Amino acid sequence: MAGTGPGAETAINVSALDLADPGFAGLLAAQLAKHGVPPSGLIVEITESAEMADPELAMGQLQELCELGVQLSIDGYGTGYSSMAQLKRLPVHELKIDEVLRPRPAEHDTIVRSTIKLGHNMGLKIVAEGVETEAILERLDQPGCDIAQG
Repeated sequence: MAGTGPGAETAINVSALDLADPGFAGLLAAQLAKHGVPPSGLIVEITESAEMADPELAMGQLQELCELGVQLSIDGYGTGYSSMAQLKRLPVHELKIDEVLRPRPAEHDTIVRSTIKLGHNMGLKIVAEGVETEAILERLDQPGCDIAQG
């Protein structure tokens, strides 16, 4: 497994199908143990737009992963089906703002600033995806975006 050095993190994308498997969290825990990776070194990214056939089962898997010490992230926030109520309900640690919402046109600034503030008020780390220029980085830095991913 990559990213196993001190302080290293590895992120994996997880589908709704993965979360529909009642043994998924256990399998992931077994693989972490097998490879000597601390759970805190793993970020499980769930796509906001993934429709879950069994939301309660998926929530149970996410809760197990959270209790294990794995970090959870909502990937592509702002492009899918999430509501504020669902965001509050999910045991996540970070939001990855989709590049669709990155402040290319100035009218998106309000949405991005509000999303960053909302996430921080919920105790979440905020990651902006698709940051490709210094100007975009500066516009994300002002409202306090935690991480820029290009």
